[in-house]
Amino acid sequence: MIHSMGFNIIVIAMGVIFYLTAGKIYDSHRNTRENFPLIFKLTGLNVRYIDTKEMWVKCFRRQVILVVILFLAVMVMNVLV
Repeated sequence: MIHSMGFNIIVIAMGVIFYLTAGKIYDSHRNTRENFPLIFKLTGLNVRYIDTKEMWVKCFRRQVILVVILFLAVMVMNVLV
């Protein structure tokens, strides 16, 4: 139980970090697309709005929130079972 609480705190903290640094992550993805097209084609992460920074950041932040919520829901279900 204590280990899962620590893990939950780590996941929430990483979610906050990703949420706050979404603009820099976008810049990194954009740089990879322009300078390393093969790597970008292989990973293909979040290519839907790659041409519009505002839309990409908005979509990425939604994904981060969803992942954190789903992770916490699974952890809660594990505790209840």
